[in-house]
Amino acid sequence: MGLVTCKPLRDAERQTRQIDTQIRAENQANKRKVKMLLLGISDSGKSTIVKQMRVNYLDGFNETEVVNAIFVIRNNIIDAFKNIANIILHSDITVLLKLFAHDSGKIEMMQEVDELKVINTIREFKCIQVFFERFATHPMVPDSIHYFFPNLERIAVANYYPTNEDLIHMRQTTLGVHEISFDYTKHTIRLIDVGGQKTERRKWIHFFEGVTAVMFVCSMSSFNQTTEEEPKSFVWESSLNRVQNKVLVRSSGKAKVEKPGMVNRLDESVDLFKSIRENGFLRNSNFMLFLNKTDVLARKLAAINFGDYFPDYKNWVNNDNSVPSVAEFIESMFREGLDSEHRIYSHLIQATVTSNVEFTFGLCCDVIFEKNLDETSLE
Repeated sequence: MGLVTCKPLRDAERQTRQIDTQIRAENQANKRKVKMLLLGISDSGKSTIVKQMRVNYLDGFNETEVVNAIFVIRNNIIDAFKNIANIILHSDITVLLKLFAHDSGKIEMMQEVDELKVINTIREFKCIQVFFERFATHPMVPDSIHYFFPNLERIAVANYYPTNEDLIHMRQTTLGVHEISFDYTKHTIRLIDVGGQKTERRKWIHFFEGVTAVMFVCSMSSFNQTTEEEPKSFVWESSLNRVQNKVLVRSSGKAKVEKPGMVNRLDESVDLFKSIRENGFLRNSNFMLFLNKTDVLARKLAAINFGDYFPDYKNWVNNDNSVPSVAEFIESMFREGLDSEHRIYSHLIQATVTSNVEFTFGLCCDVIFEKNLDETSLE
């Protein structure tokens, strides 16, 4: 009788051990899965980082994406010349500049041969060339045109085929949610990029649960810019003799607004970061602060005083208007008022440089994996 009763017990014990083994295996597999969120305001460089991840860890871009990029890049160039034409028109100008300034949509609808002719004509204008020499730091000039303009001879041709670097510099507004997954060392990274516009941010909360790390991207060069959601009637108030467009001056911790409904983009980024950092769903998440566009910041600081927009900087330890000093001040803005338990890992990056993003991402992963290993050892 004893043998009869022992067999079901042994079977039950074996099933229990199998279930325990399976649970342990699943737990180990889950620990190797890392969910990362890319957050930040629009035009901070989030999507550029996603594209770098695709180049570094996936197969890059398929042919459909590359062909589609031809039209997006041309639209980037047309939009940039539209902004430049609008700025120059406050002094004086010609029919073609007016076409860009007021009817750029017509250019995008032209036959390819006519569109390319228009682009190649305006790039030869002396006023355009002088603008890039003297007013490249104007807040309404898109960053990407500083890459595309010197390459127009290669780009503005009928048989143009974009390179990976072209696609990385391409500006395309992120709408909705985009996710990529890739293997990194022994882990599987699930990287989620969501739109940075104010209308898109209400979607973010749906992705906050189970986040291992938040990669928050800030454009340091946005210190002399206002939000894209500002009234369009204000955009062209500046002229060539007021090219810096000093519409906002930060004072006593907040930007002083000359007109209602306008927010300094750097202030907006800081406020958004702090609201995210205090979210209960992300209490145990690692926070990586990417202070982006070091190259654009350097170009602006060569012509503009950071302290003219943020007067508190004049009291900073080293207010020499250099990139390292300004970057330290901007980082202090993000850390200001946060609890000591809110640990932040900050990095200066240039998202358009593949090797820079790869190196910085590796540093972030080292911190995340080491922290997860420590937490696992305590369990």
